[in-house]
Formats: sequence, structure tokens, C-alpha cells
Amino acid sequence: MVREKVSALALLPIRPRFAELIINGEKKVEFRKFNFREHVSHVVLYASRPVQRILAYFEVSGMCTDSPEGLWMRYHSVAGIRRTEFDAYYASAGIGVAIEIGQVWALPEPLPLSALDESLSPPQGFAYLDADALSAIRAAASQQLPW
Repeated sequence: MVREKVSALALLPIRPRFAELIINGEKKVEFRKFNFREHVSHVVLYASRPVQRILAYFEVSGMCTDSPEGLWMRYHSVAGIRRTEFDAYYASAGIGVAIEIGQVWALPEPLPLSALDESLSPPQGFAYLDADALSAIRAAASQQLPW
């Protein structure tokens, strides 16, 4: 059961290794160099190359903006990333964002982006999706998803 209504939905490309860690519950936070302009309640997880498919979606349980060092101190135990990778990612950034991952729903079969919209292409950072995209995910996954 989702705790809150879907307000805005974001499509987030994530490396396949990290996507699997999120699905398995080993990674509880996704680090980014940006903050969403809108309140995003849910994220559609798109595994980038070589997978190039939607694997899951998750509830955003919180957001934290801080210095990279502050983010690492707070989230290192649930980061799913080595310190060297973290430092390399934030090497030129003075501020970062942690997207806290709530409930995760893995799809029974990975979906191509075209299942949502034929004109959709993988975003560089992220893309906002219409809340109707959830209906497309439900239909393409051929199952009743829990929201």
C-alpha cells in the first residue's frame, strides 16, 4: 500500500548494478547532483545500458540536500556504493542530493520505454512523467500493481 498519493513521477536512469541493489533492498538511497523542481512522490527505475529497460518503481520516502561529505556520513551504510565511487561522482560538486527509497515494486518482466510512450527516449538526468504512465506500466506488466 502506498502511503501517499502520486503527485509527480520521475523517470530516473540508473546503472543496472545499482538498479539491482535497489530492487534487492540493499541500496536505500540514490545519490544525484540535482534536486527535483517538483515534489516527486514516485520514481520509475530505468536500467541504463546495456539493459535499457524499466525494471521497477519506488516510493520516494524523503530527500536530503547536503555536502557530499554530509551525505556520505548520513547514508554510507545504505548507499550501495563504495566510497571511491561516491567521491569520484561528487568530485566537482559542492552539494548533492540523496533520494531516500521507500517501498519498491519490481516488475515481473522488464519493459522498454516504448511501453510508456513510443516517443520517449532515455533521459540524461531524469524526466518527469505524467501520472498516467502508471496505467501504462500496469497494462504492460499485465498485473495489478499495488497502487
